[in-house]
Order: sequence, then structure tokens, then C-alpha cells
Amino acid sequence: MDVNVDLLTLPVEPGDRLLLCSDGLTTVCEDDEIADVVFRFPPCEAVERLIQMANAAGGYDNITAVIAEV
Repeated sequence: MDVNVDLLTLPVEPGDRLLLCSDGLTTVCEDDEIADVVFRFPPCEAVERLIQMANAAGGYDNITAVIAEV
């Protein structure tokens, strides 16, 4: 089985947050909604809220999210 992985290299600075997530989140939630949650709440709370938000929007696929803070 082949797996296609999206890779992106960006400079990071202290305080930046990186969201790693499955398409179960991004196919049902808008980018601006996701960004609002990621930056408004502490990482652990933001992940929980993102999963709840995706489930409330239909959540028909698996929903995985991890936030890393620099």
C-alpha cells in the first residue's frame, strides 16, 4: 500500500502552534474556524474542541488532531 504524505517546511518561532490532523477534521470544518480554535485555547483544550466541532458538523470520517506548540 502506498501512502501519500503532505510535507511542508516552514520557519517556526517560539509561540507558534502546528496542527497535525486528518481529513476527518478538514473536510467538515472551515480553515478559519479551525485556526480560531487552535489559537484561542490551550493546545489540549483546542484538540478536544476541534474534534467536538467536527463531530457536530457530521463527523463521518475518523477525526485525529494533535497540536504542537513551539
